[in-house]
Amino acid sequence: MITTLITIALIILSYSFGCFSAARIVAKSFKSLNIYKIGTGHPDTENIYENVSKPLGVLVGIIDTGKIYFYLIFLNYLISRFFPEMCSDNSTNCNQNYLLIFGFSMLLGHCLPITHNFKGGRGIFTYIGYIAFFAPYPI
Repeated sequence: MITTLITIALIILSYSFGCFSAARIVAKSFKSLNIYKIGTGHPDTENIYENVSKPLGVLVGIIDTGKIYFYLIFLNYLISRFFPEMCSDNSTNCNQNYLLIFGFSMLLGHCLPITHNFKGGRGIFTYIGYIAFFAPYPI
């Protein structure tokens, strides 16, 4: 029962954290632009790279990749340390199925953020960070 509640809470937290739009914040902070009104209208790395600034586009790509990668590392540590019943064999690694769900929830929050009327980025760099966590050597 408690595992189910923790899982639901972490899914909601992951979705909420995925709603954080680095492209929107970077465009507003550095250039005072509304990212929805320039280029493709998507708040994503490609739009920043093509229509605002190439270095800022690289920065947004790094932030989008890192936010999910480091979030999953943090969740793996948190769950294995404080909620060992969610781990498969009392090891230091969390059950990968939970992390797949939490990462997908964060990816969904990035692509369809409720905070921006479901107008999110395409999720390419966020997906790269998601895959890099589970299969770092092929990446």
